Amino acid sequence: MTKSPLDLNASNRQAYETVARAYAGPEVGEDDPAHRQACRDGFVGLLNGKEVLEVGCGPGTDSKRFFDAGLDVLASDFCQSFLDVVKERYPEIPTLILDMTKPFDLGTFDGIYGHSCFLHIAHELALSTLQHLRQALKPGGVLFLAVIGTTKVNRYTIPNWGGHENNPAEFYCYSADELKALAIAAGFKSTQVLNIPWSPDSPYIQGNAKGRVDERGIFPWQLVARA
Repeated sequence: MTKSPLDLNASNRQAYETVARAYAGPEVGEDDPAHRQACRDGFVGLLNGKEVLEVGCGPGTDSKRFFDAGLDVLASDFCQSFLDVVKERYPEIPTLILDMTKPFDLGTFDGIYGHSCFLHIAHELALSTLQHLRQALKPGGVLFLAVIGTTKVNRYTIPNWGGHENNPAEFYCYSADELKALAIAAGFKSTQVLNIPWSPDSPYIQGNAKGRVDERGIFPWQLVARA
């Protein structure tokens, strides 16, 4: 039986619950530090205030960097096991279980940051998810999403995510024109595309993820949308 987008979203949550501890690693680290820092810098440079929501925070490394930069950050994820890691590593950072595909009311923020999380949002859920994010921004607030594009496929499944057998994770690729149009339809006033690349020594360029990147024609890009 074909799974609905919501079922696939729940499946992704379970996939990450299964691998969260291994994904976080025994100590703090990043898969591509230079790329991640460039994305954080790009986001911070666009902010008009200090109140920030991170969606899909994973083990919380980005939230910690924002906190250390003086921002008031709320780290959120739909995976409780990731939030447990954040609480252990960074008890000073508030956390919240949050599925951005569902309506939520947390007040409003100056910025929302999501790196490598919207790529798990099914195309059928993209518009409503962007609407939820738009409603959580102050007027003039900025949304920053680091996503993936492709030259070959618009979605794919990794059946043994994190090296766990029968632990499928769904990935969705978006073109710049597609996601920009969806953001405007969701109520954002302006959009901008950034093309912050992976670094030359990234695992996506020459490491253990290069095979799946080449097979699917994947490349990184970033959407900036202003409320």
